[in-house]
Amino acid sequence: MRIDGSVHPETFLDAETQSIMLRRLHPRINNYNPIVSFLLQCNMDIKYIGSGPAAKALVYYISDYITKNELKVNVGLQSLQTALRKA
Repeated sequence: MRIDGSVHPETFLDAETQSIMLRRLHPRINNYNPIVSFLLQCNMDIKYIGSGPAAKALVYYISDYITKNELKVNVGLQSLQTALRKA
């Protein structure tokens, strides 16, 4: 989901998409939790994923991520060498 510039003064349920639209007070800032940001020392984008298309996309992303093949170093270096020669 991209930042669309919409703001919501209150959290509500979008009847059309069956999504929970979290309160958002600034059009260019994603939802975040300051305590979790402090403890983990990392960026985040918090979004409730209940069911439907968003849940399916999340399951696909996680399963694709944990089953991905690692790129072997020699293949990566050969690709880099080829790209540098063409440049």
